[in-house]
Amino acid sequence: MHASVDVHPTFITTSDGLANNSVRYLFQDSKGFIWMGTLDGLSRYDGHSFVTFRPESGDKISLANHHVKKIQEDRNGFLWFITAPELMSCYDLKHDCFVDFTGCGEYRRPYNKILETAVGDIWLWHHQSGCRKIVCKDGIHSSVSFTKENGKLSTNAVNSVYEDEQGVIWICTQLGLFQVTGEGYTQVVQDSLSFVGAMSFRHKIFFVTSDGGIYEKSSGKNLFLTARLPWKLSAFNTYESCRLQNDWVFFTPEGGEVFSMSEKRLIHDSSLDIRLGKCEKDNLNNLWISNGTGLVHYIDVRTRAVRIFRLMSDEKVKLIGDERYHIIQDVPRGLIWISTYGNGLFVYDSQKEEMTHYSYHVDEFNRVNSDFLLYAMGDRTGNIWLGSEYSGIALLSVLNDGATYIYPENEKLVDRSNTIRMVTCMENGDVRVGNRRGGLFAYDCHLNLLLRNYYHLSVFALKEDDKGQVWMGTRGNGLCIGDRWYVHRADDVNSLAHNHIYDIYRDYRDRMWIGTFGGGTRFGCLSEKRFCVSSFFEGEFWRARGSYYYC
Repeated sequence: MHASVDVHPTFITTSDGLANNSVRYLFQDSKGFIWMGTLDGLSRYDGHSFVTFRPESGDKISLANHHVKKIQEDRNGFLWFITAPELMSCYDLKHDCFVDFTGCGEYRRPYNKILETAVGDIWLWHHQSGCRKIVCKDGIHSSVSFTKENGKLSTNAVNSVYEDEQGVIWICTQLGLFQVTGEGYTQVVQDSLSFVGAMSFRHKIFFVTSDGGIYEKSSGKNLFLTARLPWKLSAFNTYESCRLQNDWVFFTPEGGEVFSMSEKRLIHDSSLDIRLGKCEKDNLNNLWISNGTGLVHYIDVRTRAVRIFRLMSDEKVKLIGDERYHIIQDVPRGLIWISTYGNGLFVYDSQKEEMTHYSYHVDEFNRVNSDFLLYAMGDRTGNIWLGSEYSGIALLSVLNDGATYIYPENEKLVDRSNTIRMVTCMENGDVRVGNRRGGLFAYDCHLNLLLRNYYHLSVFALKEDDKGQVWMGTRGNGLCIGDRWYVHRADDVNSLAHNHIYDIYRDYRDRMWIGTFGGGTRFGCLSEKRFCVSSFFEGEFWRARGSYYYC
């Protein structure tokens, strides 16, 4: 078949230095290294060579187990590894070593779930070990455990830990619901029901119990029953659930049920009536729901539009037994990469609405090294990494990587209106473009124009802060945060250094840095009362290799 997307593969195996040819997880850290979780150790790749990590004997802290299932990085520069025997490991990227994340020698206690809160704390939990809050300060970890033994919980059987929109932590257990009220303290909200999960909506929070009850709790009010699902949930093997806009969706053997959090009632949505739905999220948080039939429902979380793909035949699904899909939204190319366990790789061109299928064939030229793919990841250069079962890694680069021309203004204009001053990608995947004319344009991932605004002078910089507010720097008009403008004032040393702003940067600590013309680099701080800036080495000279640099 003719492929609308053509790729060049590079295959990586143990002969190249990979720890094991079964690669279950892939992750690129903040430094650019690629980490590969395999069935026999952890590999780190720098683009040229591999370093392998495995458990070590003795007292030295090392990888907890050979089988690495999941990898993630927190905002403090630590990698977290979940391994098969439900043990966690924590790796310090700065000092290149594994660390005791508990701060008290209890890092061998079983945990298999992880949550990073809005302030950067880490919560770990397990259905037999309770849960633990971990705080990192100046690169040093300390922790507080919540267990039946220390009286902070009524049971160690923790089903989930949840942070609501106000930053409050809730612990759902098989014997009650607990609210974390302070450092190491809990308050019993309910002490007899088995709470399976939670979902926050505006200033309310809803909880679901194993008997199908959906309870609401508002600030200052008691917990009360709002609705009841027509079937029970399993406390040990919880059925899948997910959030879709203002709805909480549950999937069980009887089908899908939708709870409207805005209306506080169960509603019917035939597009979500999927028996035993299993949810996967892509990198844009869109939903992909499979249920053992070879059909996958793709749901756009912004529009609720549903598209159904058949990725496996009934015969293959019966042979495999357990469907596994991983999805990457390749926004710049307008492509969706879908790895399958048993049927190779699919690439969907959302603009042309064409699907390309790559599968493995013996004695032929192959773009994938196996049909049994365990994970898919896109790196920062646009390459696609595929981890397989028994066959190593396939590293794919797109050959026919075409270009789409976008003219914010009329393309027939002969002036410089289409001169582009800025292009940036927002956290939701939208692309913002600023032109010389002072226009600011927003496009979605399909390059559809969402909005158009004009300003007196060109927009040179755009960045979202940790609260979701957009910081916009202009060439001459100063800085706009949300809908409020800030400019240089000669009588205020805490104001902008200059109204010409050329760059805005958000660092890993969520601080906002503002680069100006002639005013040096400034650190911007926004509070409820005022906006102020602090200079960064202004007026100081830095010397390197015999040359002088002025900040």
